[in-house]
Amino acid sequence: MPEYIVSSESVWWHFFYKAGYGLCFRKKSGAHFGEFEILLKDVQDDFCAISSGDNIFVVCQDNSGSILYLKYTENRWEKVILLASKNALPYPKYFKLVLVGGFVNLYYIINHKEKHMLVHQIINGAQKEPMVVDYISIGAQPFSVDTHSSKDISVCYVNSQEICGIRTFRWSQKSYTPFARLPLKTNVFSPFIKVKDDDTVFISAITKLDTFYNLIFIIREPDGIFLNETTVYLDCDKNTTPMLFEEKDKLVLEWIENGNVMMSYSEDGGQKWKKPTKYMKGNTTSVSVYNIFSDNKNFCCCGFSDGGAIHLYCDNSPLDFAPKDKPKNLFKPKGYEAAEFARKFGYKGYQESAPEPDYVLKDELYREIAAIREILAKHDDAICSILKPKEKEEAPIAENEDDIDKIVMQNEQSVKYNSKPQMSTAKIVVTGK
Repeated sequence: MPEYIVSSESVWWHFFYKAGYGLCFRKKSGAHFGEFEILLKDVQDDFCAISSGDNIFVVCQDNSGSILYLKYTENRWEKVILLASKNALPYPKYFKLVLVGGFVNLYYIINHKEKHMLVHQIINGAQKEPMVVDYISIGAQPFSVDTHSSKDISVCYVNSQEICGIRTFRWSQKSYTPFARLPLKTNVFSPFIKVKDDDTVFISAITKLDTFYNLIFIIREPDGIFLNETTVYLDCDKNTTPMLFEEKDKLVLEWIENGNVMMSYSEDGGQKWKKPTKYMKGNTTSVSVYNIFSDNKNFCCCGFSDGGAIHLYCDNSPLDFAPKDKPKNLFKPKGYEAAEFARKFGYKGYQESAPEPDYVLKDELYREIAAIREILAKHDDAICSILKPKEKEEAPIAENEDDIDKIVMQNEQSVKYNSKPQMSTAKIVVTGK
């Protein structure tokens, strides 16, 4: 069964099943992984793990067949029963987890009326009820899942009519597109997909021709058109489970054959493939498939464990470096997503009217605001005196009858300079006679 390595708290966590112990994990300290700890006893070897920031999500099934969901957050584990088994019989469910915008998406297979049903469930979403993708055929690798940059999810599988194809879950609509059949005339087994940022889908699979099983590669372009398949390797095992990953400028295909790791690569995006080669290993070395998840990216590769070290069959192992820290929250103005999307894809209606905003850390912004408030507080009196409205001047008061004549004369003079006579606001107070 595959093993999983995820990042949390800037540390690599290795999850694996160990007979007699159950579901276990160990953390990498320095150059080596430490002693293992038991996470959960009395469970099957069918499980999956993924991480987001410092949170870890694990799905497995217990010995009665019930599906368990475990979440690691704030230095503690939480466990929830997602689906209780009715007949108390476990069977392989082929769990796969993918993250979309912080939502945990689980794919698995359940037996229903002597058929195998592929199910999709958003564990932490508003709609937690499972969605049925299709009835499928069971094999060494019944289906494969990968996410798009647009948050859509594509799943490739062999349906109950033994036809291989792809359905895509439109995240914005929360629904699946129709089944898109691969243009292959032969039986297909163990599909594996890898989605690029431009929505190009790379597909590897095993096909049967007469009595031979061959490893093929095919491309689905962003517009949905399939290109002709390329045969990478002839006469392989039926239960071969190929995997794809990109390394520098190469597209790499790996698979296990008779306990040995085989590899081929393409330098032109999958048009032509190099002759497959076999990695050398010791007679006692046991090869495993490792699913590595960090920084919202999934990397699937063959490797083996040697004591406290895990060696991967690739040029640049992500395990050679500590996982990246959780990114800090940035303050971004409202509506920046639409502008970035339009700028990225070059929409004609979009015109850049101003330079791209220079985003700042939210904590730094708060510190600057606090400093400005402190400066304003020190000059509070001066600012208030400036902003305070000027009091109206008192109108002249006539103390005697002679002053009355002066005020009347002022009114008469104002009439000469204005179209309308202005009445004096002076208070007339008569004292004496």
